[in-house]
Amino acid sequence: MMHNSFYAAGFNLADGTNDDAQHHMAEKILEKAAPVSRRKMRVLALHGFGQSGDYLRIAMKTKQLSSYVNESLSVDLLSRFDGVEWFCPDGPLKMIPDVRYDSTDPEDVETYAWYWTPQSFEQRHEHLFPALEYLAKYITEEGPFDGIVGFSQGATIGMMLASWCENSAERRIGLATQGSPFLLPSPQSPFKFAISCCGFQGSLKYYSGFYSSKIHTPSLHLFAEFDTMVSAEQSARLAEAFEDATTIHFLGTHHVPTHRNSLYEMARFMAMACNKQEQPVAPTMEYALPTDAFSKEPAMKVAQVSFPGTETPFSSASTSPCSSLSGFTSEESVKKSRVMVLRRTTTIRRVASWSTRKR
Repeated sequence: MMHNSFYAAGFNLADGTNDDAQHHMAEKILEKAAPVSRRKMRVLALHGFGQSGDYLRIAMKTKQLSSYVNESLSVDLLSRFDGVEWFCPDGPLKMIPDVRYDSTDPEDVETYAWYWTPQSFEQRHEHLFPALEYLAKYITEEGPFDGIVGFSQGATIGMMLASWCENSAERRIGLATQGSPFLLPSPQSPFKFAISCCGFQGSLKYYSGFYSSKIHTPSLHLFAEFDTMVSAEQSARLAEAFEDATTIHFLGTHHVPTHRNSLYEMARFMAMACNKQEQPVAPTMEYALPTDAFSKEPAMKVAQVSFPGTETPFSSASTSPCSSLSGFTSEESVKKSRVMVLRRTTTIRRVASWSTRKR
């Protein structure tokens, strides 16, 4: 582009004549040349039930994760991205503070939820659609975003959001004809990546449209092997809704994986996803459903073929014998395990620990 500007001005840089004039013209062109536009990678992160945006920012070690992302970016992307910016909103439903906490500052114990979790995964999720509207408004004001990350309930609504933002005709028909119809226009173009930590599917009885056709957004799913709140099987069913899902099993309970190897794998996935795609944009038009949309029933297709994965020798661990909100990993309690990263489009195979494999 720069050379073309020189040639258009009538100068040949290989020609030694009129050196002073050429040098002067080159300086003028360089002065007017626009600098390379750099921006931060923008990531929307959604906390779990009974947590907050500030808590998730700390629990995910976002500063460390951001540094790993910078290490994983290609040279080309380093010239485009100036670090990572995390957006961690609080859920729209404020919960009553736990009286067990001894604090004089109400803000220290404020916790939130995205919707009220039913006793069964098959029940309707109260306040779910208002929460999606709440996030759509947030994206309109603060977005668009390159990717989305969620933990537990935040992962569930986050993966729904990723599905919704794909905005294909098949998706719009599925959402309009599911048990609980959803007709709002999506708030932005598809995310470059979606990461689910201990997530699960919404009830297929009411929300099948989010999953009835494969979700094409590149996704990473992290399963806790000893999770007593959201089992690895439930997280696997969510991963099956994605066309190209990468999954990581880690030894732990119901918490955000904080071991450095898990964080590095998350960062590498984010960087690889951004290597393939351009900047997201807000939608420029609203889409209307075809007139025959409501006469069609979304088809649920569940494939039964499984494919072997590829092994990566890194470890993760948990410090707690049961589920907790703290979820911080202690280095003293780290136990080596072999984790299998499964790249697949159908059912997902459980992974044995390294100690079990040795026996």
